[in-house]
Amino acid sequence: MDAYQLIANQKNIITDTEQYIGLIKKVQDDYLLEKQYFEKLEKHRNPAEVRQELLKELDDYLHQIQNRAEMQDYDPVKNSGGYVNVQIVAIWEADKNLNSYFDAAKIYCQLREKMFGTIIVHFAEYIALQELYHNFDNLTNLNTAIRINKPKSMYNLLISSDENAWDGQPFILDNNRILSWTSDDIRESRMELSEDVFNELLTYPCIFAYESSRDKAPKYGIITFIRKRYKDVAIEYKVFQTMPSLSLDDFNMLKVRLDCSDKMEFSRTHWAVKNVDLISALGHHGIKVINEEQLSNRHPIVFISYSWDDKTHKEWVLALADKLIKNGVDVRLDQYELGLGKNLFHFMENSIKIADRVIVIFTPNYKAKAEDMIGGVGLEYSILKAASYSSIANNEKIIPILRQGQSKEVLPAFMQQYVHLPMVTDEEFEDKFQELLKDIYMVKDIIKPKLGKKPTF
Repeated sequence: MDAYQLIANQKNIITDTEQYIGLIKKVQDDYLLEKQYFEKLEKHRNPAEVRQELLKELDDYLHQIQNRAEMQDYDPVKNSGGYVNVQIVAIWEADKNLNSYFDAAKIYCQLREKMFGTIIVHFAEYIALQELYHNFDNLTNLNTAIRINKPKSMYNLLISSDENAWDGQPFILDNNRILSWTSDDIRESRMELSEDVFNELLTYPCIFAYESSRDKAPKYGIITFIRKRYKDVAIEYKVFQTMPSLSLDDFNMLKVRLDCSDKMEFSRTHWAVKNVDLISALGHHGIKVINEEQLSNRHPIVFISYSWDDKTHKEWVLALADKLIKNGVDVRLDQYELGLGKNLFHFMENSIKIADRVIVIFTPNYKAKAEDMIGGVGLEYSILKAASYSSIANNEKIIPILRQGQSKEVLPAFMQQYVHLPMVTDEEFEDKFQELLKDIYMVKDIIKPKLGKKPTF
């Protein structure tokens, strides 16, 4: 997929350094996949020829990218031409305060009055393949090249009928359910379930899912320990957060890519191993895995949905957003983001998708607009309602706040099933704000203790 195709795909709009880095990785992965480089490298009797072939193709393609109209630069002061990539790199090298090429590209586009959204994608494609070229050109050991660059090609899929599974307690599974729904080429060499096999499976990422009857979103994580017993195994694991959260809708859309599209597979508790690069598959769907260090340092993203009842209400919502921001919450609010000519629907849809949590401020006017599908509130509510159906029994995204009236009168029928936070009076606002903040950061005052051992009688 080249820059023109990436620009045509609205999911690939680059707005920050993290997305820019993700695009670099995607371009490199897609290029290697398209060229079938690793397959050729492993099968060819002279791997050096494959390497030289790739380098030549990369060099030719880099020249093609640089000759695109989007990559041509003109300096009006010097009355001379050049290349966009050269100018961006020069800006980055001249200013030691810049953190990445992404920042340098923004400065370049401001100086030249160019469209940043277009330039950054073409530039990212060029840099991605240039890095790939130099990485391969500098590697002397081809086996090292495979080990460093080839993505993990397998993942564990564990499915349970227990709706309380994957909440921290060890998972017990009969031996005859291990490697079910696994292709023959993977299963045949691992049927003995030896210590070496389990040690290998420990290295693969995991999807912890539920049987379809449970209608629950899966979780991403890793297996940390496997205790082999006589007829079963005890599996300990660790769940990691994804951004945005991996919803049931997301998972259902990914099932073909993840090699688990057979409906019958989700009617049986088992452990399968799939020949798929899970992290790349999630990444291509816009879902990123967050490790503990990233989680502790990142700011949660919160979108606020509300109705423009009157000036007083808008000011109250703005004051709430300001206070959240001062407490480290990255708030997405129309009063901050939208101006004349901005795409309202895109802002709403994108903000809800990337948000960790969505605060909905309920008033009688909000309810009326939501149920009658009027204006921006109607659009937001329809998007929220669709997203909520994927995790209706375990809502982890929407935080309903009651600002006016009684809950039965103000909350739409669909929202009445969720616990809400009353902030009708200023006193309640001050009293409940800390509770809201803790919920956003997922900090609990009361922590359920670990299940103890069964007593001896």
